[in-house]
Amino acid sequence: MTQGKRPGGLTALAVINFILGGMSVLSLFGLVAMLLMNLPMQDEESKRFLAELKAWPLAWVYIGAVGLTALLLILSAVGYLKQRRFMGRTLGNAYAILGLVTATMFVTSFPFRIQSVIEFVYPVLTLFLLNLTFRDDLVHGVDRGPLPAPPDEVPPSTTPEAAAASPVSVVGDDG
Repeated sequence: MTQGKRPGGLTALAVINFILGGMSVLSLFGLVAMLLMNLPMQDEESKRFLAELKAWPLAWVYIGAVGLTALLLILSAVGYLKQRRFMGRTLGNAYAILGLVTATMFVTSFPFRIQSVIEFVYPVLTLFLLNLTFRDDLVHGVDRGPLPAPPDEVPPSTTPEAAAASPVSVVGDDG
């Protein structure tokens, strides 16, 4: 794929990342509020979930991981739009791996929810798309090449004296 031409699928992936990142931030605020505040719960299921969440020894680790996944989702979305190798591919892969770990943490400690399917499927889909489908599109910032010489310094092989002293003959040189 030519540089500068972003595929529509990569743009769609960025939009989904922004949406899921925003939802994760809202979820993060909700979890923190549930743990720190004594909010009245209306139904028994919510009361039971809150009690289990407060008793869970990994609750704050999970909340930190949710915050980090939200950050990685949003940063990688920016990387997808700019087609950056580090911000897009590397941070996107980091999100996917952390997202799978976080989803596994939650599913092994709490009952299955339909959201658990999304929490597993999207990171796997992200890994697939970044490493197979869009691997050649996230290329900006990869090949920087050697650093250029300072402007006042000319490499020795390009000076006329160096060219005359060179033992290599040039085609058409009768010398």
